[in-house]
Amino acid sequence: MFLTLAPVGRSNSTMGRQVLSMRIRTKEALLLNCDLLLSESIVLFRTNCFPRSCFLAMTAIEEAGKLLLSLSPPPFKGPSDFSQMSQGEVQKLFRDHPAKAAEATVTLWKNTEASSRYAGSPGASSGWTSCLKKLIEAKCWMDLRNSCLYVDVSTETGESISPQETVCVDCASYMICMGHEVVADLADAWIEEEPLYHLDKWLRFKSDMDQRRNDFMKHYGESFKWEQCRFLR
Repeated sequence: MFLTLAPVGRSNSTMGRQVLSMRIRTKEALLLNCDLLLSESIVLFRTNCFPRSCFLAMTAIEEAGKLLLSLSPPPFKGPSDFSQMSQGEVQKLFRDHPAKAAEATVTLWKNTEASSRYAGSPGASSGWTSCLKKLIEAKCWMDLRNSCLYVDVSTETGESISPQETVCVDCASYMICMGHEVVADLADAWIEEEPLYHLDKWLRFKSDMDQRRNDFMKHYGESFKWEQCRFLR
């Protein structure tokens, strides 16, 4: 899928070059961090550390959303001009985990290839890629995110539930797959504006993302039971 956003063009003006350079640096920093987060998430998955694996994959999705919030004009939710916001408002926006994740889902509901890829998985009549958006809209993103890290202690009964009891293997595998979909898709973003020699780099990045997702699905796909994850119902 090719994601086209409002271009600045390959301008020869000083201002145009500065804006383009900033976009390129931001895109590189965020997507390379997403790559590391997803890679580490799979390492933890393989050692049965499913809560932390899920957390890192969710963080990669948020980082991808940050890219869109940072650089995208409408129709995306991010403001096109941060000069109209106070520094406090900007910082609050980038600390809003569900908002960043919601921004990332824009790439998923446009990605028909991703939708068809999981069509054979049972449990979601409207498609598994749409479940990410529903999770956020139901205000459950932070519930799952916090469950990945913290023991939940009931103030009424005193009972405690650990992350290992709350966040199952299926939560982690789902977020790993969706994270790869989102990040691979954003490798195309603004590619028409960048120097031509960047094209091969981002095509390789996208190919590597797709290959790692495919390898993960090939190895673990038959065990996916996403319909059993209470956060995805």
